[in-house]
Amino acid sequence: MLKRDPQDIAPVRTKPLPREPIFKLTPRDGGDITSPRWTRDGKSILYTHKQPDREGFLHHDLFLWTPESHDNRRLTHAAGVEDADPLPDGKRAIAVRNQNGFSQLVTVDLTSGEVAPYNEPSLERIYSHPRASRQIVWAEHDSNGWSVRGVRGAFSPEWNGDKLYAAVASSGFIEIARIDNGVEPVTRSPGAAMDPAPAPDGSLYFMSLEPDGFVVRHLKPGDITLPPLSLETRFAPAIPPVLATAAAFRPELIASPRPYRFGRQEFGTAFGGSWTAYGESKEIGVRVGDVVGLLDALAIASSGSDSADRGAALIATWRGWPVAVTSHLFRSGIELRGNYEIHGAMTLLSIEAGGVDGKSSRFFAQSSFTARQKIASATLHAGIDSRQHVRASVRAAARFGAIRLAAAAEAANRMSLGGVASSITAESILLERVLEPALPLKFADVRHYRGARGEFTLSSLTAFWQRHSSNLTVRGIEWTSHTPPIPLLGLPALDMTAGAARVSGIRGTKGWLALRWRP
Repeated sequence: MLKRDPQDIAPVRTKPLPREPIFKLTPRDGGDITSPRWTRDGKSILYTHKQPDREGFLHHDLFLWTPESHDNRRLTHAAGVEDADPLPDGKRAIAVRNQNGFSQLVTVDLTSGEVAPYNEPSLERIYSHPRASRQIVWAEHDSNGWSVRGVRGAFSPEWNGDKLYAAVASSGFIEIARIDNGVEPVTRSPGAAMDPAPAPDGSLYFMSLEPDGFVVRHLKPGDITLPPLSLETRFAPAIPPVLATAAAFRPELIASPRPYRFGRQEFGTAFGGSWTAYGESKEIGVRVGDVVGLLDALAIASSGSDSADRGAALIATWRGWPVAVTSHLFRSGIELRGNYEIHGAMTLLSIEAGGVDGKSSRFFAQSSFTARQKIASATLHAGIDSRQHVRASVRAAARFGAIRLAAAAEAANRMSLGGVASSITAESILLERVLEPALPLKFADVRHYRGARGEFTLSSLTAFWQRHSSNLTVRGIEWTSHTPPIPLLGLPALDMTAGAARVSGIRGTKGWLALRWRP
């Protein structure tokens, strides 16, 4: 710039240039990486990453990453362990386990991943930031707030050799202080100074809150010692802080425990239906269930044209066992099915089986397996029933920034092609249907069905190409949404789809909107 105009004012660099990473770790399943700590030999990084158990609930677990060898090893499994710091022996780490409402310090073997208690679990105290050097220290929170070694208002402790530093909140300020013998502040900032990170050369890095946000600051060894100054005698802030009074703990207000069983049942209403180029249906129903979601029940009535499912259904799902059990009473009979899901770190296996007693009695079973990574996923699905309906499909998808590409192929025998799914339709009936909103319900019966599909998705809107048997091609655009049940809000699961498409051999553009409720 100065070569083009020597009289121009030279630019002033106010912040350092971005650093180029030498090594970079991105979990294959995405998600968070928290509390990274170097091991004592300086070769590996111990960090926390959430992982699901077999029921899909996320737990904090420890991983060990060695950048030089690109080795990333999981140490614990559904242990609820986080915020770990390697011990001086280099073989173990001190960490926090928050599980079932209790907080506790534990040690973790860095080879086997074995977890051993360090102190007793507590409901009244929350532990954080355990740090090991000549001693093990930690921050804990109780009814009086945070503290480190009895210093009230202290948190985020860090060792620098035999010196202990922490962030201390006092008189409306948060500063870095040395808390070995009393409280000796080492920073004076207009905002807040926290998260001290001592370096091997004796200097100190910390986070500073400034008008533009957080920045990393560096104190050299000669700058750390300040003239003696009590935190309590500092200048008061412009607006003195108002300290809230701690809530009094009154044990007599706690009700006696009792078995939950079905819980308290709450009622709600549900409205849905479908509107397509070939007809419409309207649904009205009542939802009954508890706030935890152990029991969900739907009573739904549907009316509409010939190209729609009509009638009524009573559907109830019990999730109090490892296998979710659903009963579905409809005009053609009653269906009873069970569903079991096994969650892995990057996989999901779903198995469903059941039977129908009524006009079209049958037994059926279907299963799906999904493997995913941060930007890609693949799903295999297969189903069969005793009435010779068989289908299998494979689907793969990949995401590139805001764009998602997907492709799918399906093969089946004795299928009914066309229509949308309604709230009163049993899952066993959907096993023999190839849904296609751009075609009327039961448009064709196909003995040997073959299908292929391609999708291009941008901002939740999907452009698709679909090929059905007999060279029937559908091209269009659609929006879909699958919301799981939210028992706390009294909402059952909801599937929504809206779109428009053109079908080869059929005049005009066909549009649709469909809502389907599930317990």
